[in-house]
This record gives sequence, C-alpha cells and structure tokens, in this order.
Amino acid sequence: MTGLLVGVLAAVGACRPGTVRIDAHPGVGEQSRYRYEIVASITRAVEGGRPTTSEVTTTLLADQRVTAVTKAGIEADVTLRRDGAATRTARVLLNRGGAIRSIELVAGLDSAGLGLSQLGSLLPPTVAPPTRALAVGERWTIHEDALRGSGRLIRLGVVDGVDVAVVRTSIAEAIDDAVTSGTSTARLTGTLRTVSNAAYDLGDGSARRSTARSRGTVRARIEPPPWIEAQPVLGTITYDIRVKAVRLD
Repeated sequence: MTGLLVGVLAAVGACRPGTVRIDAHPGVGEQSRYRYEIVASITRAVEGGRPTTSEVTTTLLADQRVTAVTKAGIEADVTLRRDGAATRTARVLLNRGGAIRSIELVAGLDSAGLGLSQLGSLLPPTVAPPTRALAVGERWTIHEDALRGSGRLIRLGVVDGVDVAVVRTSIAEAIDDAVTSGTSTARLTGTLRTVSNAAYDLGDGSARRSTARSRGTVRARIEPPPWIEAQPVLGTITYDIRVKAVRLD
C-alpha cells in the first residue's frame, strides 16, 4: 500500500478507523481526458416479422472541460473523436467522478455522427459512490431518478500508479421514453440492468477506469403518421451493451 493511501486512511481515521472517502469536487474550468470503448448488440423484433441484429463497436476519445456545477450534475463541454473521424463538440452531463452520464446536441452533433444511433439514449448509467466515509465491504442503496440498485466498496488497490477504491454497482433503470423517427413516434418502455466496476482515485475522487455491462429488453409501440389510419406497430428491442472507460491524463 502506497504512502498516499496510508495518508488518506489516517486523515479520515478520526471519523471512522479503516475507512476512505471517495469525494470529487470538480471545479469550473477543470479538464480531463477519457477513452470510451463501446461494444453493443441490439436485436429488434417487430410483431409478425423476423428479428434483426445490429452490432456496434466504436471508440470515443473525450477531452472534457467543466463548464458548470449544478444540482442536476456537472456540465462539461467535450471534444469527441471517434475512430479517426472528424472532431465533434458536445455538451455532456457528468457524474461527480467525471464519467459521462448523457450527451446533448451541440454544434450539429447527433448520435449518428458518433456511430451511436443504434443505442439512442440507452448507454449504461453511471452513479458515483456516496461521499461519506466507507469501509471495504460496505454496501449502500442507490435511488436516483429512474435508477434503483445497490453499490459496494469491494477493495482498495493501485491503478495507473495511484491509490484507488474499487466500487461495484448493480442498477436497474426504468425506461419510459418517447422518440421520433421521421413522421412516426414510438414509446419505449422496459428495464435496463447494469453491473459496473469502477476504480476511483483516492486523491481527487475521479474515475480512473471502469467497465459496465447493460442488458435488457424494451417494448416499443410505434404510432403511424397522423394522416394514416392504421394500428400501432408493436415490437421489442433487446440490448447488450458493454462500455470500458479509461482516464488518459
């Protein structure tokens, strides 16, 4: 165990011996760089038709700069590069650890431009651990927006030369989204279940490395254009999404 980890343990020992805090406080202007490796399999089945499967594999390089810290989360401007494609700019929402929670449209960016049109908004959710002092093996409940689940501090260690706390989370996300495609609208309902492991830097609370896998089946009800008299089309979308994130700086 390195000196930094010993120092952190000693610093919080007066509160509760043998515990650590994972508490990031990113400020406006703070910068970081991450690589996101995404592998996904999406199977669509329309009632009465044969299912089709799409495979998505992409790598995103993200240069992130914090622009605001709000109750909803940390907002950042991100420069994204995908597999050697043209640079794009996006407005993103980060969790406290610095991982991307969602991507908004900025400067003409859309999910298709990132090779993520197959995924829509169903990227694995990320939830930073509580800021209180935690002991190895300690568990907590996650109840955030549409997310329900639990987390656990599974071990302490060293990653990329820094002392880290490794956290495992299991999350169920309730999906209830209205999406538009051309002149049709669709309602997506279901549950996406995610298991993730993340190594948090004990020095600044940032996520150094993480892996997440999300799986679930979403029901789709596709409405015809308003000028066409027809019954809605029913179908299902089955997701298997894996994301690996690595901090590069």
